[in-house]
Amino acid sequence: MTLKMNLLVGGVAVLCFVALVFVPWDEENIAPEIVNTPINEEQITCIEIWQPVCSINGVTYSNSCYLGAAGDTLDHEGEC
Repeated sequence: MTLKMNLLVGGVAVLCFVALVFVPWDEENIAPEIVNTPINEEQITCIEIWQPVCSINGVTYSNSCYLGAAGDTLDHEGEC
């Protein structure tokens, strides 16, 4: 890198550091939906694969992961 490029990159790094350290900010107003998310909230991620299952209340789910995520109980494999 050239000297000018090194100075530019270093200057940007110093400005970012100063902004992070010395600029006061209110966490509650930055992203309240992220800051206020309960820590114990479980997130379930299911894959999109068609292996239908039928719940005891007659709902067909695309696979057992979605059945479990809904908190439903398995009646049998396959569509209802």
